Amino acid sequence: MMKQIKDKFPNIYIIIAGLCVACWFRGVNMIISQLVTKETLTIGLMLIVVSMIILYLDDGSLREIRNIAAAQNYSK
Repeated sequence: MMKQIKDKFPNIYIIIAGLCVACWFRGVNMIISQLVTKETLTIGLMLIVVSMIILYLDDGSLREIRNIAAAQNYSK
């Protein structure tokens, strides 16, 4: 069904994909908010460091953070 929407109505597909990404981020935010009850600078820094380590372990760089165009070209 999504393939048909993507082929016939690409703009509707973009809206649906955007909503899905937004819902995913909202869900992750809710989970982190439940797990981390105190919002301190230390907790924020720990979340940043863990995220950067995971991104670095993926391909040995942090291109996703620094430059979106470079990350897109790298993945092709």
